[in-house]
Amino acid sequence: MLRLIETEIIKLKRKKSAMFMLSAALIMPLISAAYFHHGTNINAERFYKAACLSYTPWIILPIVLSVFSSMITNEENQNGIRIQIRIVPVKSTEYFIAKCIIVLIYSLSFMLISYTATIGIGTVFGYIGKDSGVLFYTAKKCLEIGIIIPFAIIPVCSVSFTHTGYVFPLCFAIAYTFLGFILMTVTMYLHPLSCATAIIVRDVPRVVQARTFNIGFAVLGIALWGLVFSIYACIKKAG
Repeated sequence: MLRLIETEIIKLKRKKSAMFMLSAALIMPLISAAYFHHGTNINAERFYKAACLSYTPWIILPIVLSVFSSMITNEENQNGIRIQIRIVPVKSTEYFIAKCIIVLIYSLSFMLISYTATIGIGTVFGYIGKDSGVLFYTAKKCLEIGIIIPFAIIPVCSVSFTHTGYVFPLCFAIAYTFLGFILMTVTMYLHPLSCATAIIVRDVPRVVQARTFNIGFAVLGIALWGLVFSIYACIKKAG
């Protein structure tokens, strides 16, 4: 398994487009800096909420990870590399888990860039001072986002894993992301991204959730959907 993950990382280094997509982590910090530049009563809490905890975990990161998961599987599916790997042999389960771990590493890298940009821009413009509490809390939330969101998009990784081409996986990813955003206002437990968002904002200051939140049900929702789609992907590829 470790050798398989190492191989995936080596292949990832050759994909310049994957490295370029990490620049999307700068979108919300830069937009937040521009938005608050001429404002008044700006404090660290308002800035890090806008830069790290708004559209980054809800829309930007899920879509980036969805595109990334399609990227790391599509070329292999089209060129028949996946069939050659099975001859080695490598089990479909191990191969799928290795891909998911790469997505997790990529997600953590994305949020590390987002955190660094948030703290750097916030410090330069005076939005974030040297308060260690703010720095630690922002780091904790970015780490939390980087870990939870990849698990919430396992269904998208499963679709990318089992289909050739970019069109269907990307259409599914976009629909999946926005459906999670919409269902957040209806019932959070029906969609993994809704569950993930509820977990992330549960302890954000001055964010009140409309309904009573049960973190156990949210984790269970993410786990069940992830398990179902993982089994589907492994069985279909093994067949």
